[in-house]
Amino acid sequence: MRVRVRKTETRIIIDIKNRKVNVIECNLMNSRCFSCVPFCEAVVAAKDFAFKRRKPKAEVIVENR
Repeated sequence: MRVRVRKTETRIIIDIKNRKVNVIECNLMNSRCFSCVPFCEAVVAAKDFAFKRRKPKAEVIVENR
């Protein structure tokens, strides 16, 4: 899935069964952050969408199911 938050665009894969999140690419990895942390806005929005916790505070686009 792709997640857009402000100036951040991230591609994330979520394994719902094992509850694991893998960040494939992020436009901030090279410039600002070196590794995505669990409390990153994009990761939290992806988890909210995938695990149906609450409405995500970002634009979430599902690419493949």
